[in-house]
Amino acid sequence: MIQRIIHYIRGYVKVRVHGYSAERFLNLCSHHQIYIWKLEPKENTYEFYITLQGFRKLRPIVRKTHTKIVLVKRCGLPFFIYQNRQREAFLAGILLCFGLLFFYSSYIWDIHFEGNEKWTNETLLEFLETKDVVPAMPKSKVDCPKIVKEIRKEYDDIVWVSASVDGSRLRIQIKENEDTFQKDDKEDTRPIDLVASEDGVITSMITRSGVPQVHIGDTVKKGDLLVSGRVEVLNDAKEVIDYQYQKSDADIYADTRMQYKDSVSTTYYEKQYEEKRMRRAWYIKLNSRMSSVGFTK
Repeated sequence: MIQRIIHYIRGYVKVRVHGYSAERFLNLCSHHQIYIWKLEPKENTYEFYITLQGFRKLRPIVRKTHTKIVLVKRCGLPFFIYQNRQREAFLAGILLCFGLLFFYSSYIWDIHFEGNEKWTNETLLEFLETKDVVPAMPKSKVDCPKIVKEIRKEYDDIVWVSASVDGSRLRIQIKENEDTFQKDDKEDTRPIDLVASEDGVITSMITRSGVPQVHIGDTVKKGDLLVSGRVEVLNDAKEVIDYQYQKSDADIYADTRMQYKDSVSTTYYEKQYEEKRMRRAWYIKLNSRMSSVGFTK
């Protein structure tokens, strides 16, 4: 891929060689280290690609082998510029495009954090903003060692920081001390029982945790205990020696009765049709079939 880009920038041509000693011509090109590629034999001729530098070295070889060279195709940037030499606006657009790419690639447009769990991206961005590290800043003003030092100085629970410039992105990798994570939502270990919210008959019950107190087909009343969060701990003699408490979790379905009240309006609004919008139609009726024959105004 790199070699193809170099060939395009320097320019290359496609030529056709024919004559009595075409094979000798190719051998001499190899002897003089003239690089050719995509060699294709066609009847009594050969076609191949060659660089401009190599093409200029072919004259002595052509005279020696009594062959003829025909230029088939010109490729590459030098020929493209020559063909468009009179298009000033097009050339100016290309130069402007390269200039803008060079200009914008010299700035940092994104600050990306990796490995942060306790401290959010917004919090870290606000801190870096106080140190004049913001998007759209020149790359020349980015001091990665200083950024690492400032972050570790501000946050004691960050044990490792790495800052690097990746294209137009400032990449900051963080390793936090997991022992100091703030647990906002602590796990609730209190026992929880499940009770009936309405009167009914149990039709389905799947218990995931806890001790079920009712079975399918039982009739329960509102407030009855369905699943207990207290689990008995038995010894070898099946005697209760302790209790373990947990959250009850189950899917319980029951047939219940509930009052339902609704009303339907008996008021009917009769539609009023305007005379101007009414249209009459003629039709023919045969038993249960009807066929329209047209409308009247």
